[in-house]
Amino acid sequence: MYHRMVEKKVRYGENALFRKKFRKPESIEQLVKALHCILTFLKDYHKTNFMHRDIQWTTIMKEGVSDKWRVTNYDHACESPASSPYSKLDRETHAPEIFSLNGSHNQAVDIWSIGHLIQTATSEQKLIEYSKILMNPDPDKRPNAKVACHWLWCEYRSCLMNDFSREDSMEDIV
Repeated sequence: MYHRMVEKKVRYGENALFRKKFRKPESIEQLVKALHCILTFLKDYHKTNFMHRDIQWTTIMKEGVSDKWRVTNYDHACESPASSPYSKLDRETHAPEIFSLNGSHNQAVDIWSIGHLIQTATSEQKLIEYSKILMNPDPDKRPNAKVACHWLWCEYRSCLMNDFSREDSMEDIV
């Protein structure tokens, strides 16, 4: 798994050199920055035809005092699409299609997880409404990571523009 990530030059993967802090963001600004980092990672990771399948606050780390957040723990990751159900995850915190009888699921499970991250970290109405789109029961109606990152940039530009480049958010949108 890690070899494939290095080979594909996936950014924001796990790196043992960083001081890691696993916790939820403490403010809307931190949440928006965390979501930006996670979605930027997913844009690259999904290009490798892999899906993480276990994105939750216990697999997201904040680097020390910076505003950089990273996805960790690839124990449940696999190639996308997967054709069999996967029962090693919690039904309440993961996309329902992972557990379906036909078992077919794809990278949309990671997008569902972004919606779940939002719902477990804030009550801010604009983000809660968008989380419902990310968690659409029909995986084909969920946006991909690029589109979600673009939405985040458009809605929260003032929060992101000092720490992140517009190119990271807008890359490959058009």
